Amino acid sequence: MPELDRSASDHLNQSCYCIGTDAGAMADHLAALHQRHGFNASGHSLFSELPVFVMSEEVQTMEAIVAAVTRTVKSERWRETVLREASPIDRIQSALPVFMGFDFHLSSEGPKLIEINTNAGGGLLCAEGEKFEIRLNGINNECLIPVRSPVAARQKFLENFLQQFEARFGRKPLRVAIVDDAPTHQHLHAEFLLFKELFEEVGINAMVVDASDLQWNGAELLANGEVVDLVYNRLTDFRLEEPVHQALAHAVISRQVPVTPDPLAHALYANKRNLARLTDVDFLRSNGIPDQDSKVLVAGIPETREVLSGDSDQWWSQRNQWFFKPESGYGGKGTYRGAKLTRKVFDLILEGGYVAQAFVPPPLRGTHAEMVAGGNPLKFDIRCYVFEGHIDLVAARLYQGQTTNFRTPGGGFAPVFLVPETGPCRVDSVFTCPASVTPTP
Repeated sequence: MPELDRSASDHLNQSCYCIGTDAGAMADHLAALHQRHGFNASGHSLFSELPVFVMSEEVQTMEAIVAAVTRTVKSERWRETVLREASPIDRIQSALPVFMGFDFHLSSEGPKLIEINTNAGGGLLCAEGEKFEIRLNGINNECLIPVRSPVAARQKFLENFLQQFEARFGRKPLRVAIVDDAPTHQHLHAEFLLFKELFEEVGINAMVVDASDLQWNGAELLANGEVVDLVYNRLTDFRLEEPVHQALAHAVISRQVPVTPDPLAHALYANKRNLARLTDVDFLRSNGIPDQDSKVLVAGIPETREVLSGDSDQWWSQRNQWFFKPESGYGGKGTYRGAKLTRKVFDLILEGGYVAQAFVPPPLRGTHAEMVAGGNPLKFDIRCYVFEGHIDLVAARLYQGQTTNFRTPGGGFAPVFLVPETGPCRVDSVFTCPASVTPTP
């Protein structure tokens, strides 16, 4: 794959401070959201002040990778092979996954898909956060073209839930439960409240529910004694195996209450062993995946392999080249950069349940000293929020450390804009906007 000239986007990501998100105003907005629903909130911001820039070619490549993955996963041969060792609940389709998260690192060889998530958080927060985008120092509005419209995305998120429910039952759901363990203690609790308000805007009763408050009466799913028609599932117990999640498991098995995402979605998309299958040319060929899609997948996903104990010497000697991930992990938990592995941790990895992915370093976003001590750069990834192979919204997550987090000063969710190619802000040999101006306090 030919190298991509990323000089324009790199220049903006390294030195453009003149536009961004008003993180303070967004924090106040989320604090007011909590207060409306009777909760105290510190007003901690989940957003970075800085936007991220990508090239239109990079967006096209991400679209092609998402589409190729979706077509592959929907093929009958893929489903048969992947589900061969699955548990019974993994084989039941309750509802299509509404918020798929396809996470990318940008590189000179193009975007690389490093992970797929079925319950990707932050989509509605990012759509809401775009209200607080600010334009400073005379920058022309024509320069700021979001990869996807946040206003359209917000409406699309709602439609993704409702259209498949209405197609199945011929009506809107009467009551939606947004479910997690201890939801008020979750870092993205504000997003649960935003979803509650989104459903209520169209006359649907919605509640944020602790999974322990669900009951299955043999025919209906109840939340605090009320019948639930539809569940937006934010649990990380992907197979619903824990005792406290058995009411929800019964709802999936009954096929009477749509639960999205369901265990099937995780088995088909998000189990990280699938990344190994998607980068195995022989596996793709033997399962009838078209050559065109195979080429897109192999070029667009870093090589991924299952870690087997019999290859321990080889893995240890090559560990610097790999990033080790648990097959059913999430949120960066249990992941290890090979270059920083201790022998003790390596021995735990060899016990099973891990894949190794060829290390693709995250791209960097320049900062200023007022944001991060010393003006040290932030790492970032690009998250595409996907439904049925279509990208509804694109956001970035800025951070320092090994994996994405919301603890880094100046980090958090960030809007993503296209690099200007025409008009007054064209980027060629010279960026004509005041790219290196530090934001006014």
